[in-house]
Amino acid sequence: MWVKDLDSLAEREKAKRKLQGVLNRLVVQPARDTVGLGVLQAGTAYARVAEPGACAFCLMLAARGEVYSDSTVFGDTGRYHDNCRCLAIEVKNKSQLPRLNRDLADLWEETRQGHGGTLEFKDWRHTITAMREQYGGDTDWPKLKYARIPTYRYGGKSVVFEGEEITPFEENAGACATWVA
Repeated sequence: MWVKDLDSLAEREKAKRKLQGVLNRLVVQPARDTVGLGVLQAGTAYARVAEPGACAFCLMLAARGEVYSDSTVFGDTGRYHDNCRCLAIEVKNKSQLPRLNRDLADLWEETRQGHGGTLEFKDWRHTITAMREQYGGDTDWPKLKYARIPTYRYGGKSVVFEGEEITPFEENAGACATWVA
């Protein structure tokens, strides 16, 4: 399929968003692999740090903390979906976890206790959705302390493709909802 063969503007925009998601994953993956190789070499662990717009699945993985080790770094838990902006960081102990991850872990535990000591992903996703609605309706992600939402420089215009607007972060947010479901 070629872009020129797509009839509607909506189809072209959808194709562009999908391509941006794949490209984003491929561009960031070498940095993630570098952290993974460092963890393998050092024998330490890593944690996923969720970024603004993270889907419930990524927030769940970030809530787990520094549980990823040499046996998981390049397995299924070391994979990232298209449009994912999460990062992996090396962590030697729980005190090195970012505050965001600790807040997510607390939220996970609170949610788990509220569901009788066990928690399924659908319950976690419901909690995240409810938090987003509670904090302003259609918010991009849960309002957690110490989390910063990045902004684009140059007024949101591309300097590579002069004048082209860059897709806002919030339009890519939660793009894996269908991937997880």
